[in-house]
Amino acid sequence: MVNKMLPYLKAYHDQVAAAYIADGFSHGFRIPFSGPRVATDCSNLKSARELPDVVAKKIEKECALGRVTGPFGSPPIVNLRVSPLGVVPKKTPGEFRLIHHLSYPKGSLVNNAIDPDLCSVRYASLDQAVLLVRECGPGALMAKCDIQSAFRLLPIHPDDYCP
Repeated sequence: MVNKMLPYLKAYHDQVAAAYIADGFSHGFRIPFSGPRVATDCSNLKSARELPDVVAKKIEKECALGRVTGPFGSPPIVNLRVSPLGVVPKKTPGEFRLIHHLSYPKGSLVNNAIDPDLCSVRYASLDQAVLLVRECGPGALMAKCDIQSAFRLLPIHPDDYCP
């Protein structure tokens, strides 16, 4: 996959960002977590406990796709931080989205230990997109895409999960 991206990254206007992306997909992205790396455990959210078959099916799918692994009889990683799972209904009746509650527990949140500037998503406005197309001139094309489960496609650097 990285080899397919390289020609586009070489032409990217921000070569520092391009190198970061190429390195991340080649060796894994570092998780910018600055909190204590201590083991935690918890129970799943009420929604997950009430719909265990939905949760099991979602986890089985993630395992089959190679995006998660387990279950384990004992923690596979020293200082494994476990956050609860839950499910929320989608617009289509009977369909659910699996959530990983990283804002738990209060006072020791995973999300609190990650600088928002390092993990915030900022979308371009329609005005910005139109301006870019106008700058490119006649024949310029514009596309929008949504990569399903995009965050699950990012490899994690081994230093963030190996003892």
